[in-house]
Amino acid sequence: MELTYLEGRKSILDLINDCDRISPNTNTSSFYRLQLSSHPGSALGLIQPSTINTFRSILHAPAWTINDHLRTLTLTPPSLQARNKHIQTALLAAQKLNSFSNLLRWSPADNETFPVFTPSRPREHVLDIPRAAAPLFGIIGRGVQLLVNREDGDGLRVWVAKRSMAKRGFPGMWDATVGGALGTGEGVLEGLVREAGEEARFGEKLVRERARACGTVCYVYVTDERSGGETGLVCPEVQFVYDLCAGEEMVPVSGDGEVEEFVLVDMGELRERLERGEFRPASACVMIDFMVRHGVLTAENEDDYEEITQRLHRFIDLAI
Repeated sequence: MELTYLEGRKSILDLINDCDRISPNTNTSSFYRLQLSSHPGSALGLIQPSTINTFRSILHAPAWTINDHLRTLTLTPPSLQARNKHIQTALLAAQKLNSFSNLLRWSPADNETFPVFTPSRPREHVLDIPRAAAPLFGIIGRGVQLLVNREDGDGLRVWVAKRSMAKRGFPGMWDATVGGALGTGEGVLEGLVREAGEEARFGEKLVRERARACGTVCYVYVTDERSGGETGLVCPEVQFVYDLCAGEEMVPVSGDGEVEEFVLVDMGELRERLERGEFRPASACVMIDFMVRHGVLTAENEDDYEEITQRLHRFIDLAI
């Protein structure tokens, strides 16, 4: 799989391709599927063969089974608590062996985990995986994105955030106004309120009253050298997107040190920054979706409009 990223001027479809790297047409036969013995055939994650090879000396029966013929990694304990315990035991062993750079800063005391659900209805919460380890197992991550915009005599503008150079992943690149991951047990709106307060010092009451849900943006990213960890790991993600239309009274202020600066840009400047590749790949998709929603990108001015809109809202099937 080619993991180099594009250089030079990028089209809108180039930006989608840079983020959404595994489509239903991608050959993933070499990958392993994470599954549970209690839910055979339900793929919960998509794992690189090199990751499986590293785990071979760590994941032991009867809790774990690696089937090289079926290309599956099966976790066998029957309960959520037991599965989580075996996940943590495996990660501690991998960390002790310095197996993965993703785990260098991880500690069992970290309480930020991603919930894993069965793909079929009714969805069942079957596993929690520490955020640092989520790409190793290729599970679906979920997050929130808030785009604070202003429309007045100067046209439509939106606040964008420059990532701190101290960030491990994508330092110095641009994001939506506010964004972040949803952890285990956290509701979407609750996560949005938390991130808006931490990153931009927006009040809870304002966000709850004025943020408007605008659907989701979905993609399957594959980590590269910009990500700040292992390369070649599969990162399926669903981003819950919100718009908040505000006037001059609402100016974001960095609250947690993860944002270097906020800038209010018009649609021309936004597109220029996108085409120059200044946005983090996932954030580029979120901004493109914003431009579609507000009629900036249309079938009349974008030749790839149909594919772009379909790809932004794709269905993620880890059994592909």
